[in-house]
Amino acid sequence: MSALRILIATLPLFLLPACVANRPYPASWTPLPLPPTEDCRHFEGSYGDRGEMPAFAAQPSLTQQLFGTSSGWKRATRVSLSLQRDDVLEVTVWEGMSLLFTRTLTSEAGHFTCEAGRLVVRDRRGVSGPGVAGLESVTITLSATDDYLVAQVKDFGVGLALILPVAGTTTSWYRFRRERE
Repeated sequence: MSALRILIATLPLFLLPACVANRPYPASWTPLPLPPTEDCRHFEGSYGDRGEMPAFAAQPSLTQQLFGTSSGWKRATRVSLSLQRDDVLEVTVWEGMSLLFTRTLTSEAGHFTCEAGRLVVRDRRGVSGPGVAGLESVTITLSATDDYLVAQVKDFGVGLALILPVAGTTTSWYRFRRERE
């Protein structure tokens, strides 16, 4: 391929409007402890679906972070995590005592990994809305404290806003209260 063709093919990438927002771990939160074990069994349990993020009144949804806006997240009140095996993670979403849905994630398919006691969930999904269409790649690194599931969410998206190509990356922190059973 000639240099001119390569330049023409990559030129749109240089003209792409981009946005970057990287929020640091909140200083007001308890520092993350070292994971108690190398495996991820300590994540098993239930968590409130609505959490908190620093300096924002809005309550983020764990279901929305894990599965996107088309997941039925608005009705979710609780999320349960269960490791059927080390390579199979079952995520169950509840509305009160009623089951909304269950999704089974596997390491083999690249949906999640356990990395030194931290649970890392990955998803790629389409995004659409009025005047917006694109693709989003999300990596959620979960840590556990005594009282919370803490999520570092790294999001990368590309798409079109009206007719303009756009790209963006964000890193955000959320936490969701562990429910005692």
